[in-house]
Amino acid sequence: MGLLAMLVGLWCLPVAGQFVAGDWVQRGEARIQKYRMTPVSFLVFDAQGNLAPKAEIHIEQLQHAFTVGFVIYDGYPEHYDAEAEGWRVFNAVSLEGITSWRKMQPTGPEGLLTESVGEAIKAARDAGMHVRWGALLSADAFDLPEWVVPLRGEALFESARQYLQQVAAAYGETLDDLDIAEETLDHDRLTPAMLRVLAMDAQNVWPGVASRLQYDDALSGPRTFDLVREMDSVIKQQLNIAGFTINQTFPPRPIQQDLMEPALQRLANQHQPLLIGSLEIAGSHAIETAVNTETVLRTLFAQPMVQGVYFSGLYADDTADPSAALFDDEHQPTPVSRTADRLFRDTWWTDVTVRSDELGQAKARVYLGSHRVTATLADGSSVSVTIDLSERRDDAPQIVLMPIAE
Repeated sequence: MGLLAMLVGLWCLPVAGQFVAGDWVQRGEARIQKYRMTPVSFLVFDAQGNLAPKAEIHIEQLQHAFTVGFVIYDGYPEHYDAEAEGWRVFNAVSLEGITSWRKMQPTGPEGLLTESVGEAIKAARDAGMHVRWGALLSADAFDLPEWVVPLRGEALFESARQYLQQVAAAYGETLDDLDIAEETLDHDRLTPAMLRVLAMDAQNVWPGVASRLQYDDALSGPRTFDLVREMDSVIKQQLNIAGFTINQTFPPRPIQQDLMEPALQRLANQHQPLLIGSLEIAGSHAIETAVNTETVLRTLFAQPMVQGVYFSGLYADDTADPSAALFDDEHQPTPVSRTADRLFRDTWWTDVTVRSDELGQAKARVYLGSHRVTATLADGSSVSVTIDLSERRDDAPQIVLMPIAE
């Protein structure tokens, strides 16, 4: 049996091992421990109010604070299963594949085509998902309605403002974030003055929604420097946005982590939050795809300015390269989703048990997110609470655990 065949066989085992190693992995893990975890302390009492030593405290993570999502292109997936491998890693959905301006208003400015969008939002909310709209406006004619393409200047600006107001009226209370515009690096259709007003409009009509600007393929090559200059310009203009979104496609060849990490750091040095809005990671074979996926996710998760990542396609039809799909034709997880699942639901997932000391105290470090904490006392009584620890702190917040007297 050849080496590749053996590796593919190993990949098919129920639990896949770590595929990358090196000094950069250790450096990244140290940063992850520092920026993606937080301390927490517990004080346990029995039902009579006495300190409870030797209580067993189980901390089980329920959801990451870090956003891990997928983009949909044809409604909410029928085969979604919150408990299944591959699916369980996700806590967010991007509607970008069904909400372009071209799709929402194909024939004119009156009304919106809302049925599939509304159904997808409801399904996502019912599943407890964070909901992202994607880009409202595009400087690329391909994503604009035909009736908008000829517009320039004031006519384009007023149509864009009206469209923003219509989307806000229809979905304002159901969204968590969106991008005001995309592709502004390559097109001059949207001027800085237009973007400034649109950003203010978005803040006024969506005060609780994070709005960003979106760019493509800026995690490597000259576009990194282009985006740094663009970020400088936006900062100087005091544009009221929540950060920047980057869509990134990695073709089927080995990813050079030693080039990606410095590029990401250059962007992070602008001190603006980053979101990876559409991520496609391909490989020439299953093992390379898994290695590439782990390399990218480790690099992104180790950078504290990165707030989340959305994978671009559930199935091969949704991706430029079939190897980047999250699920195969039988709806089974691929190397991409299996690797993401292993990292975010095993390596970077809290499932620990600690024991209280003689003073009823215990300490732990947990990954940022929501957790279920269950304390079982020496007398057999127990108490369970859900806590949110989504913000990193240097001090340890104290959680008091006390069963209710019967």
